[in-house]
Amino acid sequence: MSLTFLILAVGVKEKLEKNVELMKDSVSYVGGKTVDVHYVSYNVSYDGYKITKYLETSCDTNKANIIVIIGESKITTDIEAMSIISRVVSRTKSDKTLTSAISELETILQAVLPLAVCGIRKKTLILNMFGECLTAAISLQANQERLLQIIDIIQLMQNNTTNKSLACDTPKPCSILKIKHIEKFKETLFPMISVTQAIKIICEKIIKGNEEIEHECVSVHVACGRILSKDIYSECNVPSFRTSAKCGYAIKANDGENIKKILNAESSIEPGTCIFVKTGAPIPDEATAVVQVENTKEVIKECDDNNTDDIEEEKEEKEEEIEIIIQPKEGENIRPIGYEIKKKDLILEEHKRIGPAEIGLLTYCGVSEVVVIKHQVVGIISIGDELEEPGEILKIKHDYDSSRLILITLLKQQDFDSLDFGITNDNMEDIKNGTNCSKKSYIEVIEAQKLIRDAIIQSNEEIESECVRVQDAYGRILLKDIYSKYNVPSFKASAKHGYAIKANDKKNIKKILRAGTSSLKPGTCIWVKTGAPIPHEATAVVQVENTKIIKKECVNNNTDDIEEEKEEKEEEIEIIIQPKEGENIRPIGYEIKKKDLILEEHKRIGPAEIGLLTYCGVSEVVVIKHQVVGIISIGDELEEPGEILKIKHDYDSSRLILITLLKQQDFDSLDFGITNDNMVSIISKIEEALEKVNVLVTIGSANDKDLLKPILKGYFNATIHFGIFFSSY
Repeated sequence: MSLTFLILAVGVKEKLEKNVELMKDSVSYVGGKTVDVHYVSYNVSYDGYKITKYLETSCDTNKANIIVIIGESKITTDIEAMSIISRVVSRTKSDKTLTSAISELETILQAVLPLAVCGIRKKTLILNMFGECLTAAISLQANQERLLQIIDIIQLMQNNTTNKSLACDTPKPCSILKIKHIEKFKETLFPMISVTQAIKIICEKIIKGNEEIEHECVSVHVACGRILSKDIYSECNVPSFRTSAKCGYAIKANDGENIKKILNAESSIEPGTCIFVKTGAPIPDEATAVVQVENTKEVIKECDDNNTDDIEEEKEEKEEEIEIIIQPKEGENIRPIGYEIKKKDLILEEHKRIGPAEIGLLTYCGVSEVVVIKHQVVGIISIGDELEEPGEILKIKHDYDSSRLILITLLKQQDFDSLDFGITNDNMEDIKNGTNCSKKSYIEVIEAQKLIRDAIIQSNEEIESECVRVQDAYGRILLKDIYSKYNVPSFKASAKHGYAIKANDKKNIKKILRAGTSSLKPGTCIWVKTGAPIPHEATAVVQVENTKIIKKECVNNNTDDIEEEKEEKEEEIEIIIQPKEGENIRPIGYEIKKKDLILEEHKRIGPAEIGLLTYCGVSEVVVIKHQVVGIISIGDELEEPGEILKIKHDYDSSRLILITLLKQQDFDSLDFGITNDNMVSIISKIEEALEKVNVLVTIGSANDKDLLKPILKGYFNATIHFGIFFSSY
């Protein structure tokens, strides 16, 4: 069935032409045809009779199935339009299906167009859709099936009725059916859903789009935050050598020798010899078992040479042996090659976001490059006439646009590229166009952090700082306390839905003024919502439930003068319970007062802090300059990812994990690579690094032959505050 539409536009024609075209497009979308467009002056009070006459004539001559009324949303205008439509339309009581269908449509429309009205006259459905035209157009499209259902019912009733009409020739005024809260009609055009449901819908839309996903190949070094485009498999066995499952001695099992000489780590094992190994350490190729320390007994032989003529001979030669108490079985306490991860094992699945742990795993498994989904650029637009950029002078009843900066910061936190399109006005056209040194002293991580912090403070070095825009302050650390520049909110606000009045003016009957009225006088009131600004003269807000609406109508029937051909209408309320002075009024700055402390020094700025700074009108902050952190790996058994892994060597995953963690915390880092475990190489690399960085981090194995602490203390005259730290978690 084809639907025909009439569009009645209330307001200035030049301003409404684009809105009418938008509504025509929506009519075409639902399979309908626009047969006429009629414009009426904005002042409904003066031109109400024109609307009434047009509606009655159009309905009586059956010019279209549906009449849609659109116009700019004004509280008084909408109320008057509702009254006019009430006098034109009627609702049949003989067909419950039709009444139910119209009521349901009205309830749904009112969720997005609060004062929407639906009704019928004869064969025509009338829809008052005052408000934002874009919302009205979308609502029309979304309710296509309901419109068809209602028109079908109306036509069916007309075909089955003889000598009767759906409405009287001279319809009597009747009130629009007041829709009470009925659970079955609790439905909206844009229903509220959970975040999980929203994410699911977005994912489904992306999958159904069938668009080819762009990807690129990147180095593991720069892959933090990226999303894998395909499964990743290990390039090597991990570990690439046999390791000891216990602290003990690597031996040739069952060689018939219970007494074994302890050799140094680089020696080859022969019958009657052994080498000490730690848990997880590589074991010699000749070893066939590891005997635990508790299953051995130490045997010491000493031979002293007391010849003091030669300094080189003034030494104590010492040999160590062990006696095995419990013989291990073949292969006991030996972990095979690849016992953690075998070559070509699946290590990461497609669509996995890469974080520090994933960087470490990829490096550990010899993966040097990964295929990832290309960065998606996210654009952010704020819509509203009452929003201001931070740094601008805050106008009355305006707020700073904190939500946009919070969202941009959250996107940055998740490693998304974002484009800030700023603030656009709340109108359709603008919307359309629209970051002892050898001693191993074990301490907790928290204690280590405290020692570092204390050492920095005691150094008394001047902290370098810089001033940055709030938009660029994510992840930075404040140098000093921050205070609010403005009162928040900057106006008196209503604590309840109700009417702003002058309290104690001894008038219980009050006339409702338009929202834009310049002043509030005794005997008048203005409707306000919770949190909305109230007029300067108001001294209280009376809640809706403590009032009763009174309507007065006076019709001037003198038709000699066009100016007098108007319906004058006033709305008044009666106050049942008088409010006290100041009742339901929140003062200026009730959330945050001007010059209140909002953030303390040394606070790291995150999304919440960005929002708070913007909300309080702070456009710039003084932060500590970025500290450059250098990373050096020390070890002869370390290899870069991508290189061929030598026997008893590991890929240097720890360094890349640390670099990634620093990047995640918004620190600048310099990678000085791997240096050999000898004094000359270590000193040279540290000297190079100290010329370029503020903080230097060295990583590598810590053992009894550790050269780093003697170098730091002896060569660089450094103070050793602690040795090794651990976490109890």
